[in-house]
Amino acid sequence: PFEVSEKTVNIEPNGTTTIDLIFAPITADKFQVIFEANVKNGTILETKCLRFGIEAVGTLPTISMISQVDLKSPAKNSSSYSLNLGKTLLGFTKDKTVAIRNDGLIPARIQVTTKPVSDFVLKNVAMDEEFILEQNHILNLPVVFQPDKVRKSQFEIGVSVLDNPKANLNFVFIGEGYSE
Repeated sequence: PFEVSEKTVNIEPNGTTTIDLIFAPITADKFQVIFEANVKNGTILETKCLRFGIEAVGTLPTISMISQVDLKSPAKNSSSYSLNLGKTLLGFTKDKTVAIRNDGLIPARIQVTTKPVSDFVLKNVAMDEEFILEQNHILNLPVVFQPDKVRKSQFEIGVSVLDNPKANLNFVFIGEGYSE
């Protein structure tokens, strides 16, 4: 995952030059490499070779849910959560907000998707558009259940981390409309 900008450089006597070291990991892991620069036709043993170690840690963007009130925990190794809003009288509403935090070390490119359901509304969130959730920032997903018929219904929200599908989260909101 390490690269240098120049493989060969010519440095004038008493001169300097800058070489970029690029770190582009493709997995979350710790990496080590030895950087070595040799002077061609060098005659002084102590200055013929420059050598040092470099360590770097690769990471992937991650998100987590931080509001877990009235929530059915997901199955082990699952990222799908169920939120039951219970019964709601026709003409009335119930609100529930789920908060997502970028708890990783780097910004996360995320996308929120849903399928429209007449009994549920997701407020103040751009749908199907990619956006950046900065480190330690929070995204609120305010959902309103407003039943228009006597029935059970559910609403699914997917939060995709575009650079790390293993961090995706799914939420299923369940509600039931009733009348007296």
